[in-house]
Parts: sequence; structure tokens; C-alpha cells
Amino acid sequence: VDVVYIASPPLTHAAHANAALEFGKPVLCEKPLGIDIATSEALAARATASGIAHGVNFIFASAHPAMQIEQALAQTELGKINGVEAQLHLPNWARRRYAEAPWLMESDQGGFVREVLSHFIYLTERLFGPAVINYSHCRQGLRHGSAITGVVAELTCGDIPINIHGSTLGWGPDVCNYTVWGEHCSYRVHDLHGLQVTTGECWLDSNTAGTDPVSDWHQRQYDQLAAMLDGQTHTLPDFAAGLSVQRLIEGILAD
Repeated sequence: VDVVYIASPPLTHAAHANAALEFGKPVLCEKPLGIDIATSEALAARATASGIAHGVNFIFASAHPAMQIEQALAQTELGKINGVEAQLHLPNWARRRYAEAPWLMESDQGGFVREVLSHFIYLTERLFGPAVINYSHCRQGLRHGSAITGVVAELTCGDIPINIHGSTLGWGPDVCNYTVWGEHCSYRVHDLHGLQVTTGECWLDSNTAGTDPVSDWHQRQYDQLAAMLDGQTHTLPDFAAGLSVQRLIEGILAD
């Protein structure tokens, strides 16, 4: 066994990860690490102390949009960052995914904030550093114990405001946008894998022509996993980074 990949419901993540570490096996875990912060803190501390390779499977660990925006920021292409917006309207995602995996509709381990927004929280901290929550407000689920149906929140990374608006209610096409508004140009991630850029009145596609962005991400993620297992430099976040995301997500949900 070269690596243990944990893709079961969150309630079982910590137990499986601890078992793998007990046998000295590298771990790639879906988020979150555990069902609560205390469990995740203990797991992250153990993984770090063990020296065993470990990572969290966030999409933006290797997806093209993350790499492209990171490079643009390093080259100061955007100029001053005026703000970031995450807009999620996911009624169709909710209907489909809740039917496929009923645990996703429960408030203890599911919902679109944990399942989808967490990827953008990871991207935010990767691009702009540690985030803090200024305020959040959640719309409760349709029944007791079900996942929330809406969220409005503001975070900050230094002096950069991060505005979040999300919902699973209503009819219409799903919207999944993450926009970095810059002084000179702006970038927008759409549908997790698409990337657009603007310097004026319209958005232009910035994905590599002739490539399937999802297949490209899969290959990039495999390459980063291989690098992690070989002890080389890689972009997969460790459990400590996953814990930071979970703390923010649970803080948003604590409203």
C-alpha cells in the first residue's frame, strides 16, 4: 500500500486516517479531517509529529485557476486587490448530491458550505494568507437537523475583504464563481475549473486551449500526490492547512 485515500463520509475520516498513520502509511484525506474541531486538531498534530506524508484533497491544490491567479499575483499583474467575492447558487447540485449521498443534507457533517465553499476558503488562504471572520449569517435548513440553505459572510485577509454569498434554494442554473477584483485586471474562477480574466467590459476565457480542465486537474493532482509520496516539493495542503479551513467553515456555520 503506497497511500491511503480517505473518501468516506466525514464522520469516519479521523478513524481511518489515524489507522493509516498507525501503520506508517501516507494519507490523502477528503475534507474535513474530523467531525469536530477537537478531533481534527488531534489528528493534525499527530500527522505533523509523525513525519509521515499527508495531505488534504482540495481542488485548488493543483487546479489551473489557482496556479494562474497565484502567478498573476506574484507578478503584480492585478495591482492592488480591492476585494474578493465568492458567489454560490447551487440548487441543482443540492438536489443531485443530496439524493446520491443523504449524509450531505445533514447539519452535522454535510451541506454546501462544508462541501463546496471550503474549496474557496482554502484558495483564499493560499492566495492571500490567514483569514478571519468579520461576520456571518446562515439561513437554517428546511427541517430540524438538516444542512443550512443559505449563507452571507465577510472575511478579511489583512486589508482584503472577502465577501461570500451562497444558497441552495430556488430554481435556475447553478452558479459557482470566485472573483478576485484587482486595480488593473480581475480574475474569475467559474464552475471550479474554468478561469476568466477582464481588463474592461467583458470576461475572456483564460483556460489552455484544447484541454479539458477537469482531466487536466486530475493529472495535476496525481502529479502532486506522486511528488508528496517521493518526498519532493508539492502543492497539496497538509492537515494543518486543512484544519485552518475547517476552523473558518465551522466559524461561519456557528452563526
